[in-house]
Amino acid sequence: MQTFHIHIQGIVQGVGFRPFVYQIALQQGLKGWVNNTNDGVHIQITETEERAQFFLDYLLAHLPTLAVVTHCQMEITTFQEYTAFDIVESTEATKPKLLVTPDVALCKDCKAELHDTHNRRYHYPFITCTNCGPRYSIIQKLPYDRPHTTMYPFHMCPTCQKEYNNPMERRHFSQTNSCPECKVEMQLCIDGSIVENFEDLNFIINQWQAGKIIAIKGIGGYLLTCDATQFQAVETL
Repeated sequence: MQTFHIHIQGIVQGVGFRPFVYQIALQQGLKGWVNNTNDGVHIQITETEERAQFFLDYLLAHLPTLAVVTHCQMEITTFQEYTAFDIVESTEATKPKLLVTPDVALCKDCKAELHDTHNRRYHYPFITCTNCGPRYSIIQKLPYDRPHTTMYPFHMCPTCQKEYNNPMERRHFSQTNSCPECKVEMQLCIDGSIVENFEDLNFIINQWQAGKIIAIKGIGGYLLTCDATQFQAVETL
């Protein structure tokens, strides 16, 4: 038995990589830990060389949907005894060397939930998981964790927090996790004044019909919109 340290680089943060490693480690009965740092994902296990290599080969052959591995190495390190496999807290001790995950369109699982009348996220516009949603546009610094994103001010409800904390869930460490109970709220800004908890979309429609131009702040910037059937509105835009 030896202790092996595995370092994986590439698009490995914000894609469900840590829970993926955790689940595979549990399936294979391994003990150790996995974490994020500024230079990728680090894994440490104490095992035979044969089982450690099998574990690594299996990881690389069954990557999460959005993951891209650009470099991987495994080396023997100081022997450690572990009693379980854990996801440990991210660190920033190294110089940043990481590919930031791009914003990703809605995945098939979230799309199915979005249109499922029995799902608690039915028609929730900000539905996401570890396989989709904004990444690059909300990150403020590495490593990619919720406190380092613009989602930090939004507190998860107990149900979302339970999903976020469960390594067996699709939304484990999904930094954009939210639902109608802890929703990302819309705001309307008129002449510099903000209308909190804005939900009356008919107001926007009426403004378009009146020839007004509406700026919509999206994930990665602003969209300038108007009623495209009104010549003067289009000319003004």
